[in-house]
Amino acid sequence: MIKLIVTDMDGTFLDSNSEYDQKAFSLLFEKLKKKNVNFVACSGKQCECLQTIFSEDVKDDIWYVGDSATRIIYKGETLFESYLPLEIALEIIKDLESYGDYFGTVVCTTKAAYVNSKINLNILEVRNRLWGACKY
Repeated sequence: MIKLIVTDMDGTFLDSNSEYDQKAFSLLFEKLKKKNVNFVACSGKQCECLQTIFSEDVKDDIWYVGDSATRIIYKGETLFESYLPLEIALEIIKDLESYGDYFGTVVCTTKAAYVNSKINLNILEVRNRLWGACKY
């Protein structure tokens, strides 16, 4: 008996244009709910970005495993989160920035994704397409 369906979003659930058939999914989702099957959207994206993908009629009943599996949200409630301690995060950022422009550092929080203002515009374009708008 199936109780849980977990799917990666980019390139699996979503097509190459980051879209899906919302009408077909809504119909399928209703069938899953009637059989008490949970649906989990899993991604490296922020949970808030994942929630914008789904239509209003289903989004609150979907489990979200986002931020590279460091957060789980269900029905608007954060059930799990695991972050690096600030000191360690700052040390990693400093180390990455020592490589110059080779790396584009993105720091995600529950409020926004932050990038260094010196980030390569090509990296920023890809990052915005995948994760949504960010702050500098």
